[in-house]
Amino acid sequence: MKINKFFPCISYSVLIIAFFLGHTSPVAAQLFSIDETFAISGEYQDNDITLEGPFNMAGFIELPLGELIVFGDKKLTASIFSQNDMLVTKLNQDGTHNTEFANNGVFRFDYNGSYDKVTNVRVLPDNKLLVVGATSVADNMHGFLIRLHPDGSFDNTFHENGIKIMPRLTTNGQESINDIFVTSEGIYLAYFKGHNTYPARQYAVLCKTDLNGNIDESFGENGYMEFPNESDDPTHEDFGLLPTNDGNIIASYRLGAENKIRIWRVSLNGTIDTDFGVGGKFEVDGNEFGLHVAETNDNRYIVTANIETMDFDGFRVYCLDQEGQTCTDFGVNGVFEYDSSIPSSANYSHIYPDGSILSAGSRGGNAALYKLTPQGELDLAFHPLGFQNFNKGPITVLKSSPTGNHFYAITRRLIAAGDNLLLKNSLIKIDGQVSTTISQSENENLIIYPNPTYDHLTIEGTVETPTSIKIIDHLGRIVLSEQSIRQINISQLPKGSYWLIINLTNKTISKKIIKK
Repeated sequence: MKINKFFPCISYSVLIIAFFLGHTSPVAAQLFSIDETFAISGEYQDNDITLEGPFNMAGFIELPLGELIVFGDKKLTASIFSQNDMLVTKLNQDGTHNTEFANNGVFRFDYNGSYDKVTNVRVLPDNKLLVVGATSVADNMHGFLIRLHPDGSFDNTFHENGIKIMPRLTTNGQESINDIFVTSEGIYLAYFKGHNTYPARQYAVLCKTDLNGNIDESFGENGYMEFPNESDDPTHEDFGLLPTNDGNIIASYRLGAENKIRIWRVSLNGTIDTDFGVGGKFEVDGNEFGLHVAETNDNRYIVTANIETMDFDGFRVYCLDQEGQTCTDFGVNGVFEYDSSIPSSANYSHIYPDGSILSAGSRGGNAALYKLTPQGELDLAFHPLGFQNFNKGPITVLKSSPTGNHFYAITRRLIAAGDNLLLKNSLIKIDGQVSTTISQSENENLIIYPNPTYDHLTIEGTVETPTSIKIIDHLGRIVLSEQSIRQINISQLPKGSYWLIINLTNKTISKKIIKK
């Protein structure tokens, strides 16, 4: 082996960097597949476009025994602009309707003959269901709370026959509840306050009630805490609440008119933590759509958002520390960026116990899962490209089961149905499966040298010549590809770390390399 032609002043023994790779101790890549035994061919749907419109699924929760509560609204016609009813369904573990719940598994309700939607459901300590959302009353939208018995019937001891219509905070405008979490002390609501001048616009307001839905006037100002507004008419969207491990609240929302996201940390008594971020908030410009915040076991906040600016179009995953500053040991300056020529998005992130991240969204219009390491890089041990596609619509919601053995996801695709646009919503079950496509071993004498390198890499020690060689960057892009060679020139690549993917006849081997 002629090694000294690369570094003639250094001895053979110093230069050889042997990486023993191969077949005897595989490192399994975690790939996923749709569970075809769930519902019908792995997919729960309710889209009868001939009689009514789709079931617009807003979210779901998995109950301790594996049953599912799926919620949203049901359009009355195929048009996505038609009126709708609020809808809550209960599914068995196999994806069939639990016929003991409500009306053959479906709670469907029209409060006032116009517009109703469910945005969230929570299970109360007594196993009753608290349902929240928005309903049209006298041509104005109001937030509502409904309490159901576990069998899906109204709990008539809760306000007016099981329903509480929230008092309006403005004379005009549209108001609603977008998110909720429950503590032993009360209920916290992500409440949208209407705008008197611009009726279609809403402000994010945090509200607290007691467990019976009565406004807790000791919280904030008469039960409400309004976030500071720096513009007279921003539109707040995707308002979410995350109860943190240390007993606070992370409140997040998008400013749709200004293409920004804002994240605040708030105490349970309604006080903004002004030491968090800058003046109490972390803010990002360029948000296009989608926002999700999760917390790691070591009390970091993972923020997933889709970003479009003059020089970037893709998604970003931010890591924030307890002070609301980006983590220096994650990605580049606390941010992982995925920018691709193929339209890509991420709307939701699941955090594994080891701090790795599974972000869910789309790639090329289909469902996609992206795996990141705890350090904020694409995990190419998960997949050679760092992501996995499914022939389904983009994923809008992804949640792990309580056991962690599988995921459920809502996918959504906009399709044409005659003269109408139809939202095709599906709930799918995703199982993990072990793949040994990417393998590493301690016994096969495969030598890759030099590493790091300025220009060439040589592969020796295998009996056969690799059928193909690919080099993949940290975004999962194939930046170089060659066929049937043992030496590859990477001098044209920018400095940085890459994955070398070596395809042999019966296996694929991967190794991290560094271009100096």
